[in-house]
Amino acid sequence: NDVPAWIATALRAELEAVGYAVTEPSEGQGAETPVLECRITTVYGSAYFTFRARVAFFASITKDGKEVFNKVYDRNGSVGTNWVASGEGYGESLSLALAAAARELAVDVRNAGI
Repeated sequence: NDVPAWIATALRAELEAVGYAVTEPSEGQGAETPVLECRITTVYGSAYFTFRARVAFFASITKDGKEVFNKVYDRNGSVGTNWVASGEGYGESLSLALAAAARELAVDVRNAGI
């Protein structure tokens, strides 16, 4: 029910999976600590013959007060044929879309050497 928390949890899991320690922003954090910010642009699900979902967000990373990375992540997901429109079908399709976007972000951040 909390879309920003759902996306934050997925991003945290994928970043930790590639070796990053993810923390919440704090007062004592130094400027040299990279800070990831995301703006959610789309979270959408539909069901006609198949379930379709789309998750999109803009991610940027600042370090030492300067933006060092930014990219739009926009992925689709589907669990396939819509036999009976259900919350489960929508949820799984949305989760697939988010997982694909979160994995791509984690790989991009790692490859950028941030």
